[in-house]
Amino acid sequence: MFIADCVGVDLYFLDRGRYEIENAFVLSSAQKPLVVTGRADGNCSLTLTNVYIKRVGPSEPALAASRSVLNATRLTLENLPLKVTGESNLKDCLIEGKAVPEDTSENGADLPGLLKAVVPDDYCEKL
Repeated sequence: MFIADCVGVDLYFLDRGRYEIENAFVLSSAQKPLVVTGRADGNCSLTLTNVYIKRVGPSEPALAASRSVLNATRLTLENLPLKVTGESNLKDCLIEGKAVPEDTSENGADLPGLLKAVVPDDYCEKL
């Protein structure tokens, strides 16, 4: 999956839903890059696997709000801080150039693989 040129929110997950994204590249320029938020009567859950989010818009954090659960394996957030007030489970991730958790040896999304598989050629030239 490839996402670019959004205006309001690049990725928005809410209520009591259970969502999964795998093998995706997001060129984030929207007002809000990523929002995961639940309701008072239940959590929202998002699982990200091999996802690369590159922030090209103004600085704004990716947000996993209260009553939300963010599960991520091989997630890369470039120029994008992560703010978690809910719950997060991160494995082999790279957040603003830092390994999360710190003791991992293989970090972040497979950028070469994603560029080849999901990013259109005209966008690859801009990266």
